[in-house]
Amino acid sequence: MAAGQDLRGPPPAVPGHDRALRVAGRHLRPGAVLDRPGARSARAGARGRRRVARLRDDRLAGSRADRPVPVAPAVRGHGAPRAGAAGLPLRLRRTRAWQAGPMPKLHSLELVPDESGRGAVRRLWDALRDAGLPSQADHTGASNQPHVTVVEAEDLPDAAIDVARARLRGMLPVTATARGLLLLGGEKVTVALGVDLDDDVVRRVLAVRVQVPDRAHRGWLPHVTLARRVPRADLTRALELVGTPEIELRLTEVRRWDPDRGHVTTL
Repeated sequence: MAAGQDLRGPPPAVPGHDRALRVAGRHLRPGAVLDRPGARSARAGARGRRRVARLRDDRLAGSRADRPVPVAPAVRGHGAPRAGAAGLPLRLRRTRAWQAGPMPKLHSLELVPDESGRGAVRRLWDALRDAGLPSQADHTGASNQPHVTVVEAEDLPDAAIDVARARLRGMLPVTATARGLLLLGGEKVTVALGVDLDDDVVRRVLAVRVQVPDRAHRGWLPHVTLARRVPRADLTRALELVGTPEIELRLTEVRRWDPDRGHVTTL
């Protein structure tokens, strides 16, 4: 600042500054004040304080007390409380989170081969058992027969039974071929033989399965079980014993397994 400059007069002109003021003046209401540094943040802070004050007043007056409080959805998994199983699809109740509880009893519809086919499968069962390995021969109940499962569920609707009688029983007997080893499971494995069936048989089976909305498995993998819960360390021995069989199965019966009463009914 030059010595002796008069500070009482207007500030010195800045090129372009007066034009900006004129443009702003056309858009301001009479009496409006241009923003000063910090003025906008101060007004925002004042609005925020007024909003908080109104919210406190509303809460004190109880005007928001009737609003529902949002509740977070329950989390399932290890350590979470086990809810009741009613209403949940069976395939959800059989996930890992439910393994700690007892497995549900499953009703089933099954296709059963004739005596020749059952004997061929039982010879494989016996070979596994004689070698000290898990085998379906370990189950000595009279209902334990080689079979091809059509559908499993905690309950079989009457519609499924009716369709099974009409669509499956009427086509029997049919010939299928059991061949190709299947390994199903995780830490312990189910060893089974895949079963080849005609397309017409598959269509009829699917017509039955669609009548059971709470079925245990979404898709259908026709097979004959040889052993369950085989430790992975014993798989090599089990596969060497089973080999690569090819068994002709003449399916002659449709039966229903009722675990609640513990017996089998032929449809």
